[in-house]
This record gives sequence, C-alpha cells and structure tokens, in this order.
Amino acid sequence: MKNKSVYYILAICGILLIGYALYIYIISPDFTYAAKPSKENLVYYIIIRIIIGLVFTISVVFIVKYQLRSSRILIYIFSIGAIARLLLVPSEPILEDDFNRYLWDGAVTANGYNPFKYAPNMFMERDSLKDLGPKTLHNLADSSGAIINRINHPHIRTIYPPIAQTTFAIAYLVKPWSVTIWKFLLFLIDISVFYLLILLLKRIGKPLVLVAIYWWNPILLHEIFNAGHMDLIMYPLILLGILFFLKNKIVVSSSFFALAVGGKIWPVIFIPFALKKTLKNKRVLFSSLVISSSIIMLILLPIIVTKLDNSLGFVTYSKNWTNNESVFRLVNLLIKEVIQLFNINYHCSLCLSRWVVIIIFSTVIIYYLRKDEKKSIEIIFNFFPIVAIMFILSPTQFPWYYTWVLPFLVLNPRLSFVAYTILLPLYQLKYSWPYLVWVEHLPIVGLFIMELYSSKFRNFLTAKNEFE
Repeated sequence: MKNKSVYYILAICGILLIGYALYIYIISPDFTYAAKPSKENLVYYIIIRIIIGLVFTISVVFIVKYQLRSSRILIYIFSIGAIARLLLVPSEPILEDDFNRYLWDGAVTANGYNPFKYAPNMFMERDSLKDLGPKTLHNLADSSGAIINRINHPHIRTIYPPIAQTTFAIAYLVKPWSVTIWKFLLFLIDISVFYLLILLLKRIGKPLVLVAIYWWNPILLHEIFNAGHMDLIMYPLILLGILFFLKNKIVVSSSFFALAVGGKIWPVIFIPFALKKTLKNKRVLFSSLVISSSIIMLILLPIIVTKLDNSLGFVTYSKNWTNNESVFRLVNLLIKEVIQLFNINYHCSLCLSRWVVIIIFSTVIIYYLRKDEKKSIEIIFNFFPIVAIMFILSPTQFPWYYTWVLPFLVLNPRLSFVAYTILLPLYQLKYSWPYLVWVEHLPIVGLFIMELYSSKFRNFLTAKNEFE
C-alpha cells in the first residue's frame, strides 16, 4: 500500500474520532443515571462505541506497520485527540457517578479537613447523623446541591490517596462543584502525559506516532473525558519515573514511582525494578529505599491516622469488591467447587480467591525481577505485560482501569490490548446480559496469552525494520 493511501485512512479515522466525541457530547444528557436510558438506546450507543474501537484498532495497525514519521502526522494526531477531549469535557458523564465523590473529597480537602476521616453519609440530610462531624462540612454539603446525595457507597470513607485528593481540591478551588472544571484539569494533565510519552519514544528510538495508541484511544477518551474518572493523575509521575530510570537516575526514578502511589496504590510495583539496578551500589540502593519509603509513609499517613475498619474504602475494596471480572471469576468458581467437593468449612470464597490471584501476581513480579535484563529499556518493555496481567487478574476490571496499561502499550505495542477497545464497551450491558463478560474479556485474554508465548503474535504490531 502506498503511503499516500495510509494518510487518507488516518485522515478518515481522525475525522471519525472527532465525530464520535461530538456524538457523545450531543447524546450525553439522555444517557445519565438520572435520564435512565432504555435498553434499546443503550444497545445503539454500545454499537457506536464498538465501531469506533474497530476504527481505532485499524488506525493503530497502519500507524505501526508503516512507520509514519512525518511531523505533520504527529501534529495531526495531537490535534485530533485534543479536539476530541475538548468536545467531551463539557459533556454529561454517561452512566457514571464517581465524579460526585471527587467533587466532595475536593471540597473537604480544600477546606482543610482529612477526607479519610469522614464518610459522606454523615452530612446527608436524609440520615440521622446530622449532628456528627464539623459544622463546616455540613455547610459544604448544603452548598453542594444534589452532589452529596449522589455519591455512591456514601457510608464508605474515601479510597482515593492524598495526591488524588490534592488534585480534587485544586479543581474545587478553581470552581466549586464543577465537573467540567474537573475534566478540564484532567485535560491539562493529559497534555503533560502526551509530552512525556513523546520524550520516552525519542529516548527508546521508536516512531513518535505510536503516541496515538494513547492519545486516540476511545476508551481513555470516554472514561476520562466523558465519565470524568481520575486515573490519569498518576501517569505523569509514572512516566517521569520511567524517564529517569532510563537515564540511570534511580533515586529520582524511585521517588517518582513512590509519588505515583499518591494517585493509586498499585504503582508501588515499579519500585523493586528501580531498586534492582542499584544492587551493586549499596549507597544508591540505601538512598533510593529510604527516600521512596519515606514518601510512601508520608502519603499514607492521613489514612493511617484514621480508623482502619470496614468503613474505610481501602479495607472494603480489598476484601470483597468485584465488578466485571473475568479470570478472577473463574478462579472464584473453581474455589467454590473445591470447597463444596471436599466439604471444607470456609465461607469466604472471595477472600480465598483474592489470595490466589495475589500469589499468582506476586509470582509474575518475581519472574520479571529475576529475568537477566542487561538494558534498562528491556526492563521498561516488561512493564506492559506486568500491568496487563494485573488488569486481567483484577477482581474489578472496570474499563477505566484498562487505561492503566496505555502508557506502557505505547512503548511496547501489542494487538491484544489495542483491540480491547472493541469489546470493553460491552461493560455497560453487564447487568442486562451477564454472560457478555466472557465475550468482553476472554478473546483478548486468549490473544494476550498467545502474544506472551509466540513471537508471531507478539510481533504483529512491530513496525517494519524497527529496532527493538
């Protein structure tokens, strides 16, 4: 195929992506929880999302295979992604309400209170707890309008770590109770993610247009800039950690990985890989370990000083939350069968299943830590399968959790997780047809496993003559 034809294909894909964002903007008021969209309308909406996932996958295949290195193509990729984001920022979140918690947490934090100390239901008029907690927070609840009463799981204290809370507070200080301002703040953060991905692609010698895997990804566009999920807060910190890792500045690298724990807890898994490079330099190892540990302890301190009981989100989440899971569900079904077969007196199969997947994932981490990688870039390429396996094993495979993989997918492209964009929209139908969870996940899991064990599948998204 001539390069000119590839440009035409990418032009069409980009226009369709903007059309998709415009479609979401237009229909979003009719697809909120309050609007209660019909199942028929929901199916049409899901079909559109599946189609745009297919368009995205095709565009990525052409981008990778034909190594488009023109600066004009890079500008085009950025412009399309930026326009799509800006169209989605003012849209109504579709069938999502997590942003209400962010807005409330931001208000609590901005007013100088510890958001891990108080559950939102203490400040809801419908509850009999109105005399509990600071008066300022009761006044905040009154000023929030409907937001306080739309927080899901209001009896649970927040699960979002302190750096996330700081970001929520910044949005509140700019304009209280505004989901649009919150999403615009995410847009500004995402521009830094784009820039850092470009720096990393330059550093490892891969085509800069691979950034489209992140920047054009329709799941990220929808889950972050329509639904308003907060997960990309940690991406700049993780990418800075990787950048300094490649520069062999391990103390700085491990510090950024530790700071990323303040967005979500899981980036702690990267610190052992940074420390591995310091094993022959005890001074650097000690400095990295002490500084990263101190950062994590400071981050966790506002959580630790509160009650660590079932009302804390971290405790409840770690014990029994499941949603849209695939492999974890299979593990749990198997454990239930074993318990029943051997008449074992054990009533928490979910608890046991969690321990099983923790052991499996710990084994994965140990396997990659023990690999004799000579170059830093080889270690970085391993981050994709590690985070991908974490997502696959997770008891909660929310579509926005899929976005965790994307920065690593840019650096190490694989068809399986690019094609996930086609099937993940089925999540919205999980309550109507529960068996769709297998259609949503198992084809991708199967392809991912084949990529792990077969170079033919693994190298499908390897550019012609690309240096690895």
